[in-house]
Amino acid sequence: MELLFQSNYLNEIQYQSIKSDIVEINKILASIIITSK
Repeated sequence: MELLFQSNYLNEIQYQSIKSDIVEINKILASIIITSK
């Protein structure tokens, strides 16, 4: 039971970091698109 909880916790952390990475990538893409116009 403890192991299951830990793996869910790790998945949650990875999910949060992936979401923030996507946000950062979107910001970079948006700035590239804005500067290229």
